[in-house]
Amino acid sequence: MQHQYNHLSQRMIVLKIQHLNQKQKQELLKEIDHSIVHSNRQQWTPKIAKQTRSMINICHININSITKHKIELLVRFSKYDVISVNETNLKSERPFSLLGYNIFRNDRVGKHDGGVSLAVKEHIKCREIINKTTHKSEIIAVQIEMLSYKSILISSIYVAPTAKIDINIFQELYNINDNCIIVGDLNATLSEMGSKKTNARGKQLQELLNEGLAECVDDDSPTFEINDYEAKLDWILGSQPLLSFITNVETHPTIGTINGHKPLTFDITLEAEPKSTSPRLPLNFKEAKWTKFRSKLDQQLILWNYDLSLNSPLDIIR
Repeated sequence: MQHQYNHLSQRMIVLKIQHLNQKQKQELLKEIDHSIVHSNRQQWTPKIAKQTRSMINICHININSITKHKIELLVRFSKYDVISVNETNLKSERPFSLLGYNIFRNDRVGKHDGGVSLAVKEHIKCREIINKTTHKSEIIAVQIEMLSYKSILISSIYVAPTAKIDINIFQELYNINDNCIIVGDLNATLSEMGSKKTNARGKQLQELLNEGLAECVDDDSPTFEINDYEAKLDWILGSQPLLSFITNVETHPTIGTINGHKPLTFDITLEAEPKSTSPRLPLNFKEAKWTKFRSKLDQQLILWNYDLSLNSPLDIIR
């Protein structure tokens, strides 16, 4: 019942956003940013940091324009540590940001569609490993450092409907780090996994699974729904034993009113290593007494010996 209520609430959010003008959307974004900052401050206080970092929460979605649906994405999924996005439709010359996240992106060059990105919470220690396009497939992979486990590789892959699955990219990922999670819209359908029929990419995916290069999460829930058509196009793949740490796999109502892809969320019951905090003390220059500073500086300059010859750094402090 609670699950149905959440889905209903999310649908109401979608409908409300659709009727906002540009100014109202900007005001809503400011409110969301303020809410996220406040939430992050509460969540990452030292007292409860150990409790909140006990697992990594991951979201994946084919969004068909991340700028168009940015507000809804933040409203519904900003609590997740990692957000994988397919079909970002971003142009490489234009910046994009999500408050509280580091963005790793691979934009499709020369076309307005396609592209993938991984958004990782700023407090998580990570680095980009792969950023490439091969056989009309876009890949981005980020390595995340763990506290009590080896580092893990999280990859977001988008395979276009006219492309084939590049088996070699899976081999490349596992050669880099065999503790690997792969999420993405592969446009692959398998009749035994939530789809009416198996397509050409589904056969390639089955071959990939048979060869043991990857295993898929045992969940056949459709991830794409439009009119009377349902299919599982978005996949969670991985290696063992890492795959065994995945729990709480769930599909959600679509983002927007037209896009048929359903967001996927899941947890990995492992702790990510946080970034070390900077040893520098934050300085508030606005609070400085600049008039007094200038006065003191002038007094010291008067005492300066302009005839002094400086031949070494030691002469400065004499």
